[in-house]
Amino acid sequence: MQSISQNSLSTNSFAFSSGLKFNLDDIDPYTACSIGELQQDHFELDMDYYLCLVEENGHTFVFDAFMFLVDYDKKGGEIRNPLTNQPITHFSIYVSSKEAPDFQLYKEDEALFQDENNLPIYWNNPLAIPENKIAFLLKYGEVYLSQHPPNKGIRALEMASELGSLNAKIDLYEYYNDLGDRLQALYWLKKTVTEVADPKLNDIIFYASDLQANNYHEEAFQFFLKGAEKGNLFAIMEVIDYYGEGIGTETNHQIINDLRKKIPEEWRNASRDSFYEHLERIGYNSSSTSYLDVLNN
Repeated sequence: MQSISQNSLSTNSFAFSSGLKFNLDDIDPYTACSIGELQQDHFELDMDYYLCLVEENGHTFVFDAFMFLVDYDKKGGEIRNPLTNQPITHFSIYVSSKEAPDFQLYKEDEALFQDENNLPIYWNNPLAIPENKIAFLLKYGEVYLSQHPPNKGIRALEMASELGSLNAKIDLYEYYNDLGDRLQALYWLKKTVTEVADPKLNDIIFYASDLQANNYHEEAFQFFLKGAEKGNLFAIMEVIDYYGEGIGTETNHQIINDLRKKIPEEWRNASRDSFYEHLERIGYNSSSTSYLDVLNN
């Protein structure tokens, strides 16, 4: 990969491989901050820093890449040097990180304007609000998750998950589930049902069923109880059975009695298997709550 190496004569001077140079003390015209200050601000937030080099009449102009993109968007896709107002025919984007502070060539010219290439510049910026960062990361993850290797997509979705995105957790669960990686699929499924305020009923019961199948009955009971409290009859039956087997504390006794009353009266004395067969026959599933609504449809 082409790089800008730091000049041994100056701690602030970098030499471009073409022979052009720039200095960390150079001022970005968009922010009125030096490139070195902007780079350090990013590093302190564990963000990569991207800069833009524009070559014009033998001179190198240096701009903050994020602001360069913002200016490009504001001007409807017109690319001009903000200092000279001359059309830009060639530019390069370089990236540096706290772990690898020497600038490495990232993208050149029109390649920058492809979503999968410019989205990292948007989320690696202190000005980007969390909601926008999540949107950029989800879009980037979607692009790269389908490519080989999918590492970039996975990392983007993990970052979105760390910012609190439920969609990222679901995307990772579905990716690993489709891949057949059961352990990773369950890891992300657990996050969808334990780290969000209102997890989907289907996810709760699916996770509880997997815990049950692997003999984690105390944990399965707790998640079936969550599903039962949302009104799902499959979950209610599992909770009642668990309670009958001695799983569940006395503090749940009233809850269990209340849940039992939610079973249709004509099925309260039937075997679990026959009741399950009936539910499946009428189309009641792990996402259902109202028995009558399903029965009457």
